[in-house]
Amino acid sequence: MNKEKFWQTIESVNRLVPDGDHEMVQEQMHKELLRYSPQDILDWDLILREYENAAYRNDLWAACTALGAHASDDGFDYFRTWLISQGKDIYMEAMRDPDTLASNPHSGKEMSFEAFAYCAIEAYKEKLHLTGKDSYTKPFDDLDKHKLSDELVQDIINEIPQHPDMSGIDLPLDYSAQFPHIWERMKAHAPETSPAESGSNSIFSMRRIFKINDLFGRQISLQPHVELYSVRDFMGQEMPGLAIVLDMVDNQLDIQEQYAVLTVSFGEFISAKNCAYIDTNNCYFAQQLLVQGIAEDTGLSRNSGFCQYPLWHFKEDFLREIGSAAYEEYCRRYSEYMQSAGFSEMENEDEEVLSEEGMVME
Repeated sequence: MNKEKFWQTIESVNRLVPDGDHEMVQEQMHKELLRYSPQDILDWDLILREYENAAYRNDLWAACTALGAHASDDGFDYFRTWLISQGKDIYMEAMRDPDTLASNPHSGKEMSFEAFAYCAIEAYKEKLHLTGKDSYTKPFDDLDKHKLSDELVQDIINEIPQHPDMSGIDLPLDYSAQFPHIWERMKAHAPETSPAESGSNSIFSMRRIFKINDLFGRQISLQPHVELYSVRDFMGQEMPGLAIVLDMVDNQLDIQEQYAVLTVSFGEFISAKNCAYIDTNNCYFAQQLLVQGIAEDTGLSRNSGFCQYPLWHFKEDFLREIGSAAYEEYCRRYSEYMQSAGFSEMENEDEEVLSEEGMVME
């Protein structure tokens, strides 16, 4: 067995199962492997693991997440076996540039193929007619004793495109910059979902994830989205206010739940567009988000009780990214209100919008 035969086996199966159905691929791969000797089957399995180990890279892990695949430790294992099952060309292109996976028709759970990793073991069992206890222990005992030649291992490594690894294990915060083609594809196919509907494989991969440190020094991943709430001006007219809700994301536990609301309302309409008061009383980490470039501190604030709440001006591209539909509704109603009141749209830079005390004027 050599690497050429390894890939030929996969290509043969993919020609027979062009739609990539996992059960059919698994069944056909089993038949193909039975054509080989027990020694070659073990070689095939070890070659698979060499390619799988080579793909253990941070950039591929990030691409796996951006594509909506489950990105836990096990999930990334199953993603890499799926990637190998796609054939040599797709695997090598992804190793050269993970962004090329944007052209692959599969996404999310389709990019997870755990059973592919056990095809050789199952074929080996059948080849040796193993039953009972031996069917579980012997194949793995034989694998532990079986080794590929150093020449073959080096031949495999030399052919794989080398790509600079990202620093650290953390996933990138900005998928649009890291994987522009994947980003465009996911934007085109991702539905607008409410916070209650958004699961770990839907909007999870579409909005930036911000890292903050909690009071115990633990790192937490937060994913923001926009919600609107109703306020009234001094004439009693109802207007929308901006709320930035932060969901805690944990890929390993496959959970996403509300962690905090970054903004706070005092029940009044803020006439400076894209501005909101920040709940620093409950969001002790607010400054950690500010330095990540989501907003600018206007230098103004409002006091309530013993607390002081700064007024931030959020960047428009940030608001559009984390909640395009809600933000468009906010912009529409804001423009209609300002026009009906005889005002032009006001940004927080306009001095007449804000008083010296930081109170927003109606």
